[in-house]
Amino acid sequence: MSEVQVVESWLKHHERLLIVAMVLLAGSWGINHYLNNAAAKAETRAQIAEQALVVANQSYAEAKAQSARNDAAEAQVAQQYQAMISALTAQNASLAAAAAARGTALAQEQNKNKTLPLPELAKKWQTLENLQDSDLTASAAGITVSPTGAVTTVNALESVPVLTADLKDETQVAQNLQTELDKAVQLAAAQSAQVSSLISQGVAADKLLAATKDADTKELASVKASARKSKIRWFKIGFITGLVSGIYLGHAL
Repeated sequence: MSEVQVVESWLKHHERLLIVAMVLLAGSWGINHYLNNAAAKAETRAQIAEQALVVANQSYAEAKAQSARNDAAEAQVAQQYQAMISALTAQNASLAAAAAARGTALAQEQNKNKTLPLPELAKKWQTLENLQDSDLTASAAGITVSPTGAVTTVNALESVPVLTADLKDETQVAQNLQTELDKAVQLAAAQSAQVSSLISQGVAADKLLAATKDADTKELASVKASARKSKIRWFKIGFITGLVSGIYLGHAL
């Protein structure tokens, strides 16, 4: 018997086996092709999600950088404001101390004037009112003032109530400004506390974002790995199942 006849005889005897094997191989190829497409789609979705995560991270990084710049500018303004408050507070304290010293000195001079001899009192009068020597004449019995000296003295005395009223008004203005300054200090403290709270929230958000990013990264890696493993695993299952089933059915038939 020739080789061709042997092959034809073998093909006739194993015709069903070959048909079953081809059908199973074709089915395995179809299943594997379907699973490959499903895995490719899953991997594509994972890549899209990963790209979206990268874009979200970039946007958050830009927002965080802008927030840092805003915080730095606000901190600089707050520092300048605090420096101004410190300078004004020190100046106010210095002015208050000077006013108190002048008040003490005035009271001392007024008490001293009560016991000054008339010639010395007249000399002090002349100095305070910038009078001429001829405007005042003093002796142990009394002081004589010229008409010019009297007018000059009366004019100076009339300015005292005006100056006192002006001082009262300026004192009220200073008190109002101090009240505004105190309120501004309270507002600055409240804003500083609010900024600190926002910074704390930002730190918490950073931690949450880092944890989310880590979880998303791991999930994406898991999806990709599962897709790769799925293609290999199902190909092996299909191939082995087809091969074993073909051999079994071929022998059975």
